[in-house]
Amino acid sequence: MNYKILLGTKLALNLQINNSVNRSILNKITERYGPFFVRSFKKQKVLDLKLVFVPDKLNQNKEVTYKNIKGVHCFSRNDFQLSFDTSKLKAVAQLRENIYSLDSLLRVVFSVFSVINNGFLVHASGIKFRNAANLFIGKTNAGKSTIAKKFKPSAVLSDELVLVQNINGIIKASSTPFWGELKPGKTNLTLKLKKICFIQKSKKYFVKNEFSPAFIKKLLPNILFFSKDPKLISKMIDTILSMKNKLIFQTLFFPKNISAEKLC
Repeated sequence: MNYKILLGTKLALNLQINNSVNRSILNKITERYGPFFVRSFKKQKVLDLKLVFVPDKLNQNKEVTYKNIKGVHCFSRNDFQLSFDTSKLKAVAQLRENIYSLDSLLRVVFSVFSVINNGFLVHASGIKFRNAANLFIGKTNAGKSTIAKKFKPSAVLSDELVLVQNINGIIKASSTPFWGELKPGKTNLTLKLKKICFIQKSKKYFVKNEFSPAFIKKLLPNILFFSKDPKLISKMIDTILSMKNKLIFQTLFFPKNISAEKLC
């Protein structure tokens, strides 16, 4: 089986499943990632990922581990092993046969692939408002899904992970198939990014403007990234720094009963 997946306008993944697999898994792949399927790629540089499903655990690691072996980025957890050659845009993986393991694997893949393409995946709710995107950033239980529920599903890029990229000097936010509490949406949006808000639940509404380098320190812990490669880390930080004069950065203190319009 072969699936062509496109995140944003740049992250083109050619996913090849190289062995027989239960039909229910294939159905779940289509259900979860279908909005990001394309018939063909245009001018994007394509990452080829060859995937083999296996029946048993691969190791005892409960968390993702990382090694750089002769320039190849190697990631491992008890349900998957991934080798990613960023110079050739080739990757191979072994994976336990369930959709949750595949979802975790693809998060790792796109966390690296986005950095190569002047971007990153960030823990955030992404909201479309007046033809622009606003991001509400926070770790688990910060209120990302609470905010996303205040908007129509068609206006939500994700309530968990959003792709952010600098594309020819324009900062854009894109939908991903990676969701938290909410059911994954059916829309695949790429919008100019207007504002990033670091969110905190509060009894009262209050907004505090953030300035660099404070926003960098707040943003970094919320970026999904497993590699320890110095070049990739440096490239990611350069991308973040390129955004500092192009966006509004705020800390948002919000009560549960706040209106959607006031948030954006």
